[in-house]
Amino acid sequence: MCVRPKDGEPIAFAGLWETWIGPNGEELETAAIITTNASRDLAVLHERMPVIVPPDAFDFWLDCRNVDALTATALLAPAPRRTARCLRGFARGQSRGER
Repeated sequence: MCVRPKDGEPIAFAGLWETWIGPNGEELETAAIITTNASRDLAVLHERMPVIVPPDAFDFWLDCRNVDALTATALLAPAPRRTARCLRGFARGQSRGER
C-alpha cells in the first residue's frame, strides 16, 4: 500500500532539523519527522502518521525565530479527514520495479 494526497498536490511534513557538535568535536546535522495520531482515513495502516503542515501555515512553521514552540504545537494534530488516500499495489518496502 502507499498513501497519496487526495488532491494530488505535494504535501509538507512537519520536521525538526538541528546542527550540533558531537562528542569528538564533529559537526552533526540531524533531522526528524514529527508524528501524531493517525487520522481516521489512515488508521487502517498504522496508529501514527506524519504531521502534515497545510500550505497556509508553511511560513508560520518555518519561522523559528518569531514563533515559539508552544504556539507551533497548534499544528501538531492529525490531518483532516479525506486529506490522503490509501492505494493498494505496493507491499511495504517494495519499489515499483519489484511488483
